[in-house]
Amino acid sequence: MNSSNSRYADPSVKRHPVYLTFQRQSKKASETPSIQINPCTWSHISNSKKPLSDPQFDKPAPVELLLGAEIYAQVLKSGQIYGDPGQPVALDTEFGWVLLGRIHQNSTFSMSSPKLGSYFTAFDNSLDVTLRKFWELESVPQRKFLSPDEKRAEEIYQNTVSRDCTGRFTVALPFKQNSPIFGDTFSLAHCCFMSLEARLLKNPELYKLYSDFMREYISNKHMSLVLSTEPRPESICYLPHHGVIKPDSSTTKVRVVFNASAKDSKNHSFNSTLLPGPKLHADIVTILLRFRFHAIAMISDIQKMFLQINLVHEHRDYQRLLWRFSPEEPLQEYRLNTVTFGVTSSPYLAIRTLRELAVQEKNKFPRAAQVILEDSFMDDICSGSCDLESALALQKELILLLKSGGFELRKWASNDPALLSTLSPEDCQIPISFDKETPASIKILGLQWFPLSDTFSYCCNPDENCKFTKRKILSMIAKIWDP
Repeated sequence: MNSSNSRYADPSVKRHPVYLTFQRQSKKASETPSIQINPCTWSHISNSKKPLSDPQFDKPAPVELLLGAEIYAQVLKSGQIYGDPGQPVALDTEFGWVLLGRIHQNSTFSMSSPKLGSYFTAFDNSLDVTLRKFWELESVPQRKFLSPDEKRAEEIYQNTVSRDCTGRFTVALPFKQNSPIFGDTFSLAHCCFMSLEARLLKNPELYKLYSDFMREYISNKHMSLVLSTEPRPESICYLPHHGVIKPDSSTTKVRVVFNASAKDSKNHSFNSTLLPGPKLHADIVTILLRFRFHAIAMISDIQKMFLQINLVHEHRDYQRLLWRFSPEEPLQEYRLNTVTFGVTSSPYLAIRTLRELAVQEKNKFPRAAQVILEDSFMDDICSGSCDLESALALQKELILLLKSGGFELRKWASNDPALLSTLSPEDCQIPISFDKETPASIKILGLQWFPLSDTFSYCCNPDENCKFTKRKILSMIAKIWDP
């Protein structure tokens, strides 16, 4: 239904037709009419002195405005003029006289279409849904709803979490079913260990780093030897393990990762029996933006956060491993006593415990508790204060709060060196650069932070010898973390 209201606009100005929507379809309206019309034989239009809302209704033109069918009854008046069969009816509306109906083939300059279907417009529901999903994806969620599995993981945590006399937390693994029964996991763990030992023997330096890591685990009671005199539990799970080399790390060059996704003889893995728990990670962009508000900025890292949280004794045999410090020694079994890297529930248990500590100690350390809840991402803390005095007080609160739960902060860095003066050099990150043109930087949540200038940056090392294609350029852009 064409309409370009001459009462509301200058009739001398060329306008595009407006269409009233009579029904909802799945496609957007194209040019209307789709072909040019020949209205010369329409005597009821040519003889009438009624002004048409669109004098150029016979020429195809794009649609600029769609009006919903719900206003059709409001704009329609009582006037109607009928023509011969095969000719549209003229209707009087608030926008002027419009035409509605089918047309005969002789009324068109093209024989390709017998029907003027452009009188009906469409509502693109898919576009509306797509746009709504885009807005929802880009928006910051205001309220979070837990799934049944997430609720169960949270209930297990609340019912089993405890603290010992030193303040350290003990948690239970959130199993989907109580006391899962595993098939044969020893065979695969034994095969993987023998292959690992053969590789380590070929690299004495790596073997030493791997052995030192295991000795540290034993000395810190993260791992303990299973005695042959102990009664054997009904169900045991052995975890294969391997080393991950981290040459850029200032502390641990080799980290042992335990493969909790390895399948047993029943094609089940340790991870498949666990609930991952709700996602508790804070929004990185929000943390970084809040970090920029502080005149005195500080960052720190919780040392070995996972390993400071103990497991209940009845769940430790689900985390057994095989190890020996020399091929001449007999192969021995150990059990892991803490939350472990590579286990699907470990991130949830670690973050949830950190939040539990903040809630329990917020009366003693209110500012530090707020930082733990709002300005931390996993084991990284990014916060600050408005002046040096309050920043020093916050730093002291953070250290005491985390120490009460058995956690220790290290790798301190700040844009004000005075904030680091009270700390030991071993606990501080001192950025060093041997390139005069490149200032020293520190990694912070995927970005590079330059403490002296207090600016963010990123690093990209393109391969000059590679052939730059669209795919290669997109791959390089994806490696740049842009908040």
